[in-house]
Amino acid sequence: MKLKKELIKTKFMAIYGDGKHNENMEHVSKQEFDFYIDRKITIWVREQHTIEAENEETAKKEMIESFRDNMCSESFREQEHLYDTEYPLEPGDNFGQPTFELLYNHELLTTNID
Repeated sequence: MKLKKELIKTKFMAIYGDGKHNENMEHVSKQEFDFYIDRKITIWVREQHTIEAENEETAKKEMIESFRDNMCSESFREQEHLYDTEYPLEPGDNFGQPTFELLYNHELLTTNID
């Protein structure tokens, strides 16, 4: 009789402890909820620019001038993110503003400065 009680108790614990049943052995249906965390980071982006010139020296001078005048749109060809340079920002690096945000259904739940 004692062995039977132990088996029943073990069965009960196995079912109750599985997260699918409550203490009354009733099936508990669980739903999944998706949350999002937005993180503000810094990352380097490498751009490729092409300059047509008579020689390398002239091309360098023209590109440096365009770079300093922020007029590189005409020479731009493509860009790539340098993912190994990704670095998280802290609120102090972001003028005291949040750099991590927890969202659910587009609702802001909390940030790393709350």
